[in-house]
Amino acid sequence: MKPSTHQTLQGSNTLLVVCGLVCVYMLSFLAMRIVMQVVFVPQAVMQDIWIMHEMGSRLDFRIICMGMAALLLLIYVVQIVSFINIKRSKHNTTKGGGIGHTLIISYIALISFLVCFSAIGNFYYYKTYHTKIDVFIFGLKDDDTLAVLKIMWQDYPVILILLICVLYSFVCVKLSKKLINLTIPILRIRTLILLHIFTLLVVILGIRGSVGTQPLKETTIDTTQNQSLNHLIINPILALHYAYIHYNNAVHFEPVTLSEGITLQQETFPIFFTHKQGVTTPIDSLAFTQSPTPTTQSTQDSHIHSTTHISQTSPHVVAVLMESFALNILALDNAEHFDMLGSFRPYFESGMSKHKGQNDFVFTKFLSGANGTIASLTKLFFDSPTSLISLSTAKNTKLPLTPIDVYKQAGYDVIFITSGNKNWYNLGDYLMTLGADAIYDSSYIAQHYPQSKANAWAFGNADEYAFALATEILLKAKKPTFIMMLTISNHPPFATPKSFKTPEYALDSVMPLFTSKDPQRVRLATEAFTYASDAFGNFVSAIRHNPMLKDNVIIGASGDHLCRDMKQGANIALDHSVPFYLYIPTAIARDLNFNPDTLGSHKDIFPTLYALSLQEYDFLSLGGRNLFDTNAKDTYTFAYNEAVWIDKDGIYPLGLDTGFTYITKNGIITPQESFIIPESKKQFIQNYIKLSWWQINYRIYGENTQK
Repeated sequence: MKPSTHQTLQGSNTLLVVCGLVCVYMLSFLAMRIVMQVVFVPQAVMQDIWIMHEMGSRLDFRIICMGMAALLLLIYVVQIVSFINIKRSKHNTTKGGGIGHTLIISYIALISFLVCFSAIGNFYYYKTYHTKIDVFIFGLKDDDTLAVLKIMWQDYPVILILLICVLYSFVCVKLSKKLINLTIPILRIRTLILLHIFTLLVVILGIRGSVGTQPLKETTIDTTQNQSLNHLIINPILALHYAYIHYNNAVHFEPVTLSEGITLQQETFPIFFTHKQGVTTPIDSLAFTQSPTPTTQSTQDSHIHSTTHISQTSPHVVAVLMESFALNILALDNAEHFDMLGSFRPYFESGMSKHKGQNDFVFTKFLSGANGTIASLTKLFFDSPTSLISLSTAKNTKLPLTPIDVYKQAGYDVIFITSGNKNWYNLGDYLMTLGADAIYDSSYIAQHYPQSKANAWAFGNADEYAFALATEILLKAKKPTFIMMLTISNHPPFATPKSFKTPEYALDSVMPLFTSKDPQRVRLATEAFTYASDAFGNFVSAIRHNPMLKDNVIIGASGDHLCRDMKQGANIALDHSVPFYLYIPTAIARDLNFNPDTLGSHKDIFPTLYALSLQEYDFLSLGGRNLFDTNAKDTYTFAYNEAVWIDKDGIYPLGLDTGFTYITKNGIITPQESFIIPESKKQFIQNYIKLSWWQINYRIYGENTQK
């Protein structure tokens, strides 16, 4: 006798359906990943393949649990409605249940179709674009939709794909019906309730993807060292979800007119330059032609295991963006009672003044480009006014005149190292698109330095291992090398390595300056700051005491933004000030005109590094200049942050009408009297911002030739 509907949708049968579908969907995504690995990455090493499947399965389980949560909710609602109908009328027990049964079966058919279609679609998307599903999928909507659909019809077996998906859905429905109608021993109510609670907990945990402090999300996914496998890890449905978020948040770029850019430059200053025979010459524009997009396959091992050395005509360059390395907390530094510098102290203090034979140079009248890590990073390394460029529709476009491009054109190897995750804001892929030769992140560091795992924390590895890797690469470099670095140890939740000898801090007198009233939180923040400074100081020491490197490496380092654990006060300049430190070999440093009182910001870092390291080059400078150039025009002598503009005449908080005169005390800009900001100054700053947006569009799309 066939059981009635309201009986078949309750109890153990519900759990059987959920478990059965989970197994089928997990196996389906596993098969997808195996096929794609065999077809697209057959040369992958077994270790990376295991990493891919382990993380991929966790992501699959997450998206499947989302689907099962909705299914369980639907089943419970149907059961409640059926129960109410039974209570209301003993003669009408099947109508509500019949409709509910249909809804459940329809839902199973729909998600089964989606699982199959996403798996097959993922295969063809990777085959076409050699990447996971990303924002380019929305070209179906933004481009000529009919034309795109016509191309898809011609290039892909659409009918066959749809038939396979329908058949897959049919099989899943048949399986579900068999499990629904399966006669199994009746369990006690208490046991059944416990099983359902356990199932719900597993589903919730699966959706979260982790039992640790960090849920499984796009920015915290561990990856393999094979970039192609990295694209196969993420579940296609999750990839589409992330792509949709990026698409909604992305800035859309467009072609611009050359005349607009020339006008803006006339109203501000030139931004395109060529440097030849020791002379820098501004030009109206540069003709941009897109180079072929580089392969996304990393060449890491060649930089690590090389042992051949050749003479170098150009110095290595290391540019470090340090997490929260800011003057608002450095202003409290005291070697005895509040040590913020650690082993970096002798080099930092040496650079604070001008003296003979110096190799260290420090600029403290200096602003970060922005007020967040990714925003400062994109301004510094990409000259981009938007922090979302690596997630935008331009993420696969090779952007000319970045520092990566300038150093590549000069014959350098270009490498990016972070103790964090290269998937953050899609940086790994984007940097490879821009021409980087290798990307190293926490995943590589953990494998290359197994001892680093003991000090791993929520966001990656301790900074000391990133600096050790940079030193190793420089020692084994076969040609001039440009290394970009992003540190993360000085980021909450703070976790200082146990091996670090923490100094004693006199916290009582400074507690009112911190946002937290908890001394333990403040202590952790100060420990992390000192550790990060100490790790960088050890790196500087390793370079300057190595006979192979001390005369052949330039190091530039600055902070990304203010220390957020400090209260922001009346000094808006201090709230956005970060130091800029340089180590320069003696042969280059001896002829420099250094003024520690020079005003600057992140825009000046690469014009300075170019001048110190390169001979002939084209470059972009958004108002930046060589900080050692005593002949620089007053127009370029300013500091810019997204929140404040500073020049010789005053401090101008952006968006406000009141500015301040200032003086410099101990290297810190200190506001004095207020004044009304002239309209001409406001207009100049607005033109500067417009120019920064014009140039990014121009570098991406070039000139709009349509009239």
